[in-house]
Amino acid sequence: MLSLLFALAVFVSRTCDAQSADGATLVGSHSELKAAIANESIAIIDVTANLEFPSAEYELLIPAGRKVKIESTHHAVLTGGGITRFFTVAGDLTLSGLTLRNGRSDQGGAVSVTETGSLAVLYCTFSYNRAMT
Repeated sequence: MLSLLFALAVFVSRTCDAQSADGATLVGSHSELKAAIANESIAIIDVTANLEFPSAEYELLIPAGRKVKIESTHHAVLTGGGITRFFTVAGDLTLSGLTLRNGRSDQGGAVSVTETGSLAVLYCTFSYNRAMT
């Protein structure tokens, strides 16, 4: 019984390491997405569930020098609640198959790209995002 509990604990703690058939790292929560972005050995991230960004602290940074593709084969929706944007991009970000809804910020309602960053968007929907300036 103890070994079964240990095995379950290991499985739960390693869900961010799950991969799809094409090698993408599967993530189903904001914390898993943040950890996958921070892990430079992960090139493709597949968001498997809808994610909420309930405050500005949830905004994610793609740092300079980081190249990553965030996709959703499950058509996930990222929701900002009219409070925050989703990404600030100083590196290279490709978004594919996502809906970014109700993001808000002073600059870049859903995504802000700095002078060192680049953004490519494939098959995404942006709805009800607002930049205040």
